[in-house]
Amino acid sequence: HYFTIYGSLRPFGATAILAAYDEDTKSPELYMQDPSGNALRFHGCSAGKGQNAANTEIEKILNRAGTEGITCRQAVMEIGRIMHLIRDSSKEKPLELEMGWLCEENGFKHTHVPKELVKQADIAGKTALEGSATTTS
Repeated sequence: HYFTIYGSLRPFGATAILAAYDEDTKSPELYMQDPSGNALRFHGCSAGKGQNAANTEIEKILNRAGTEGITCRQAVMEIGRIMHLIRDSSKEKPLELEMGWLCEENGFKHTHVPKELVKQADIAGKTALEGSATTTS
């Protein structure tokens, strides 16, 4: 308790994103806990540098999809696009995507997204970024 009431003694915080599958309700769930200890449930979220821009893109995707939602494979492709969209390649080191998922396709168990699908998402993200750059020029 002593370490939580004095800011100078608090450790640096970390944000955790937890994906789970509720066997009782038969539904996937997504939670995010921030450094202050708040834990909230989301349909889509992001953390870290570029969080606000990424969350805006996620909201656009969810609004477009409506109540139907999107598949995990579609989400992987969208994540690739968002990651390339929000980063400043002139200031950051090269992007290396690693993804995990929890979906019907893998029996709602956390596994790594197949490398080939991640590679496709990376290429699609770069292509989308290049396409948007030429339309704004």
